[in-house]
Amino acid sequence: MALDAQDHQKLADWWCVALGYVWRGEARSADDPVPIVDAAGVGPLIWVNPVSEAKTVKNRMHLDVFGDVGELVSLGAVLVRNKGVDID
Repeated sequence: MALDAQDHQKLADWWCVALGYVWRGEARSADDPVPIVDAAGVGPLIWVNPVSEAKTVKNRMHLDVFGDVGELVSLGAVLVRNKGVDID
C-alpha cells in the first residue's frame, strides 16, 4: 500500500499514531519514502511517498480509523462524519 504526501514524514508519523504503526528503519534523507509497519506485525506495510504536487483529485482510497477522536483531530485528522461518537 502506498500513500503520497507533500509532508510525507509528518503523514507517516500521523498514521503511526492512528494505527499503532512504527517507522521501519531510519529515513536516509528527508526526500526518501517512509515505510511504516504494524508494531504487532499483523497489518500491511505502508509506504508514505514524498510528492511535490498538491492533491487535485478525490482520494481513491481511505482507511477508517477508530480511536480517541480528540487525539486524532489534535494530530491533524479531519472529522468527516461523527456517527455515534462522542467528542467532548
